Amino acid sequence: MKMQITEKLEWGKYARPSENKQSAIHNWFVYHHSFGKTLVSEILNELKLDRKARVLDPFCGSGTTLLVCQHKGIECVGMDLMPLSILVSRAKTNHYSVVNLRNTFKKIESSLDRIDSYPKPDISIINKAFTQKAWDQIQSIREVVETRSCGKVRDFFLTGLLGVVSSFGAYSNDGGFPRLVRRPKVPLKDLQLTFMNRVNKMTNEVELCNSLHQYDGGRVPIIITHDARNTLNKLGRFDAIVTSPPYPNRHDYTRVYTAELAAAFLKNNEELKKLRARLFRSHIEAKPDDTVSLIDEIRPFIKILRALRESPKADDRVPGMLRAYYQDMEKTLSAIWKLLKPNAVAAIVVGNVRFSGVMVPVDEITALIGRNIGFISQGILVIRYRGNSPQQMRDFGKITSRESIVMLRKGA
Repeated sequence: MKMQITEKLEWGKYARPSENKQSAIHNWFVYHHSFGKTLVSEILNELKLDRKARVLDPFCGSGTTLLVCQHKGIECVGMDLMPLSILVSRAKTNHYSVVNLRNTFKKIESSLDRIDSYPKPDISIINKAFTQKAWDQIQSIREVVETRSCGKVRDFFLTGLLGVVSSFGAYSNDGGFPRLVRRPKVPLKDLQLTFMNRVNKMTNEVELCNSLHQYDGGRVPIIITHDARNTLNKLGRFDAIVTSPPYPNRHDYTRVYTAELAAAFLKNNEELKKLRARLFRSHIEAKPDDTVSLIDEIRPFIKILRALRESPKADDRVPGMLRAYYQDMEKTLSAIWKLLKPNAVAAIVVGNVRFSGVMVPVDEITALIGRNIGFISQGILVIRYRGNSPQQMRDFGKITSRESIVMLRKGA
């Protein structure tokens, strides 16, 4: 698996979303497992993209790539299958009238006194982590937002609400799965005030950005609900792709963000399961299909599967998850190859993983699949080295794993 691997460790501090939490607009909703805005900016500079370029992010998440491109005046298109991603990405990249936002806020504020009763969905974490009173308040605010606003203004206020929902459930969602805790971060009596303070802060940030002309020249991105594994030709062709698919690290984002999804998009557990089944297969419940794939011909991957199956402590589901992951990666790379202009580059942020002491070089295998599809490898940029879970270190010792950017160029 010979591959040109170059270290760009000065970018490592931007591989996490820490800076986004402190940045106007970006902080409206931040996915825990996402990259920072400066990493996107560095990639765009590396690719020498200017205002004439078109960029695609087929896994737009919470909108970081879209917002950075918009502020640079670069046309950008985003897609995702998570309705939460579509909502917050649109909210962050829309242009707003501050007067309109403040007038709508007054209408919403005047209607918050009424709290109706709403049955909780048959979703485990909702029933265990949220009291009935908390759920009633959350849903009452949502109802007011949806009846007192519409269009992009509705998206703005709904994003504000979803940004505080997790604070009123007795659980923590900063890992791969939500876990119950003794009490919520914020007392229920402060729910309405917390929501109002948040949307006021968001409005102030819009006012600041408008005064600094940060949107000047930046078109509102096209953001659509679409599966990155399928080509959508009507989007046209792109000069670059900057994206980060889910890592094969057992994290299930429909579980991490169950509360937000249930608060605004899903009616019951059956709808949650259907959404989970549609997403990129990166979590432990994912199962491969029976089709023959390029991954089945890549020898290093075959050796990894063999090592996992021979490991006495390996989870029997991991080999199937990894095969499903690379089946989806192949489909995604095939789809984006068709969307790129000649000589255009796809910059794909991925993280290597380790299961039962067996290292899976996600970056190198992704590059090999890209080569087999027709891409020309431009190398792998290592942006940081991550540690292992306490269980991995206890049982198998400490071996760092790379977080990298796979650079793939479409030929002329």
